[in-house]
Amino acid sequence: MLRSGAEHYVVARELAESFRQACGLGEAPVVGRVNPKDLERKTCRHPIFDDRASLIILGTHVTLDAGTGCVHTAPGHGLDDFHVGQQYGLDVFVPVDEAGQFTADFPAMAGVGVFDANPRIIEMLGQKGLLLHAGKIEHQYPHSWRSHKPIIFRATEQWFIDLEVGRIRQLALQAIDQIRWIPEWGRDRIYNMVESRPDWCISRQRAWGVPIPAIRSKATGAVVLDVRILDTVLEVMARKGEDAWWTEPLRDFWPEGFICQETGETSPDQFEKLYDILDVWFDSGATSIAVCEADPKLTMPADLYLEGGDQHRGWFQTSLLLRIAARGEAPFRAAMTHGWVLDGQGEAMSKSKGNVIAPQEIVQTMGADGLRLWVVSEDYRADLTISQDILRRVADAYRRIRNTFKFLIGNLSDFDPERDALPVAELEEFDRWIISALNRLIEKVRHAYERYEFHRIYHLIHNFCSVQLSALYLDVIKDRLYCSAPGDMTRRSAQTACHHLLHNLVRMVAPILVFTADEVWGFARLGPESNVHLASFPTPNESWAAPDLEEKWERLLELRSEVSRVLEEARREKRIGHSLEAAVEISSADEAEVAFLRKNIEILKDLFIVSAVQVQHLQTLESPGRSVTAAAAAGRKCQRCWMIDPAVGQDSAHPGLCGRCLDVIKRIG
Repeated sequence: MLRSGAEHYVVARELAESFRQACGLGEAPVVGRVNPKDLERKTCRHPIFDDRASLIILGTHVTLDAGTGCVHTAPGHGLDDFHVGQQYGLDVFVPVDEAGQFTADFPAMAGVGVFDANPRIIEMLGQKGLLLHAGKIEHQYPHSWRSHKPIIFRATEQWFIDLEVGRIRQLALQAIDQIRWIPEWGRDRIYNMVESRPDWCISRQRAWGVPIPAIRSKATGAVVLDVRILDTVLEVMARKGEDAWWTEPLRDFWPEGFICQETGETSPDQFEKLYDILDVWFDSGATSIAVCEADPKLTMPADLYLEGGDQHRGWFQTSLLLRIAARGEAPFRAAMTHGWVLDGQGEAMSKSKGNVIAPQEIVQTMGADGLRLWVVSEDYRADLTISQDILRRVADAYRRIRNTFKFLIGNLSDFDPERDALPVAELEEFDRWIISALNRLIEKVRHAYERYEFHRIYHLIHNFCSVQLSALYLDVIKDRLYCSAPGDMTRRSAQTACHHLLHNLVRMVAPILVFTADEVWGFARLGPESNVHLASFPTPNESWAAPDLEEKWERLLELRSEVSRVLEEARREKRIGHSLEAAVEISSADEAEVAFLRKNIEILKDLFIVSAVQVQHLQTLESPGRSVTAAAAAGRKCQRCWMIDPAVGQDSAHPGLCGRCLDVIKRIG
């Protein structure tokens, strides 16, 4: 408590000095301390209305940023004030009308806008000798998002849904635990919101929307919302449209013989229409009934609701509450939440920053499938980043996938699966290996789709096309595809594998690369369906699984990596050019390994893409040591298959061909 002359002032201790300076009180001394609780429920005289006493209350929403630590409280004009007023039983006093003007409850300012009244109220306080200081402060103030003008709060009568009636809240909480939330933290987020939320205010005061067809008695002021009138309103709206409530007289909505149960009145002339509209979240939340139940092709509950993280408070929640209230069940089996799109540095996009990338720009340069591929390349459960560098990487991934399809289609031009396909069990070993790998891919991709892990699908398919196909399998089988006779069983084996690869890969990517997949389907004629999106999704085939074969090929591929390093070194030293110019020698002190490699000697030449392979058992190596060397292969280059072979030139009619190519030429005439 401060004293200045004959006056005493009660201010917050932390604000005492700023109060002295603002009010020009000099060195007004502290003459006592007051516990706020000692003032609770005491009264003070109102500064404007002499005949009114104001109750002193305590509130945790009052801050010590500025002022005195004491604030006026208006339960009818602020949410914090309303709540603290409810605690103390204060009347919800609203002396401001719908136009933002004071009512007759404030006679001196009746009809004056609240903002226009501010300087006049300050003047009144000065005239009464109650004004210590008047000044301006800068602070955040609510404003209209449309007009950008300041707004005021008024407590008004609204329509609410009581969430305790019919156990709506309790049933919604039970349903939340039965729904699959993606990501899983969505469950806790919406559960806590529903558990602690207030009753749902469903009415709004706007010039457009779905009307709440309530009426008010002119005599008693009683507000009536009767299902009989509601039914009539629906009939009229079905004929005349939603605006009928505003354009047609109340008599047009009056049921024949209607008697108001609350007032006993019988004539529409005794009532007036009210023009509140439904909250737009009520509109969207009703889609499970208004849309899904109206279309016989749709079913409820929906498999999935998809929205941003803000919709745990919005559409997810309102849809759930309305469906629970109306049908006693959740409207969806799963709810998925995605993050927001940020720039490459993780910053929000804005025109002022110049970091906006419009979807239309991506479509023009990369196509719609390029945009879709970027979406699945990111983990949507967190915020997604996008930049030109990121898009270039995605475009490169798209080209790899598309080029894989082009290669497969091109090498199946003379392949009729009905006529030429071989049983998988009869394929060459390398082909059975890739079919087994494809089978595992199908299983993983299906699992990822079922769990909505689209970024995993992107990485699985991109890696399969880039590493296992382009860099390995397709490179190795080129010799069989290009150089064997058209009907040769080893070539048909490779083509059969290519057919299975194409047929399954295109269906796996179809939900993502919708246009590319359909284009591939049309070119390759892979099934009776006219469109890939009409074909069934791939399922794993137990007969394709070959875990023992995969274990064997894991050993061979490990050796291939070692051989590739040796070939690359020979290429750098200019001892060879292409790998086909090389002969590889593998020396091992391990007898079992030597036996294993000699048994697969023909496979090794194709696998390494070299002209010759020799396997030597050398006991001088440290067991179980192994060495790999590469040298220029002996012989001449075959003009057809490019292999280096001593047999090239032995046939005078075809001096540029090796023995194998010579046999092929003779077979095909």
